[in-house]
Amino acid sequence: MTVLAKIVIVLGLLGANLGSIESCWFQFDLYYESKCPFCENLVGDQFDITRDLLKEITNITLVPFGNASYKKENGTYVFKCQHGPDECFGNMIHACVLKSFSYDKALDAIICLEQEDDPRKGLKFCSKKLKFDYQSIFNCANSDEGSEYLKEYADRTIALQPKHEYVPWAVINGVHDGSFDDEMVDDLRSALCNRCQDPKPQGCSQAKSN
Repeated sequence: MTVLAKIVIVLGLLGANLGSIESCWFQFDLYYESKCPFCENLVGDQFDITRDLLKEITNITLVPFGNASYKKENGTYVFKCQHGPDECFGNMIHACVLKSFSYDKALDAIICLEQEDDPRKGLKFCSKKLKFDYQSIFNCANSDEGSEYLKEYADRTIALQPKHEYVPWAVINGVHDGSFDDEMVDDLRSALCNRCQDPKPQGCSQAKSN
């Protein structure tokens, strides 16, 4: 085999690898709230079983606020959440985790937290499981700093165009598609992979085609 032929083969292989990335890469912005059952199923279950694929083909931006509201009273932000005070505290924990940890560590922590019903017990369990400092996140969630973090996510949610109508609400590559929202809760792998161009990554081999 000539040197030129070898170079062509190597470049072809590199091109195939690059193609699988370029044709299947998503900026995945997820607007959610910590105690919404559909959000818990999506993040706690679907994110968990597709974790490796998500890290390969997406950049995820998590925005914990959802159908909540807030106002400022006496210099302090007061939040009201769809599923009560526990959800507000859970949202605050998520906000503090997202602001405190690296991307991969935060994603793993949020998946773990969404698998636990009680946000306080969940924080204790996940901090032990994933070996992060419970007290620093707990303190953040009870501080003005944590409130500022959650307000930032609140303002990002409120600024959505079009406005969100429910949660979880996904924006993929800058566009909201209601059909993707319907699919992702039950089968996130297929929802993503069916929107990939060929060649698809190995992690899509388990996806169900449309």
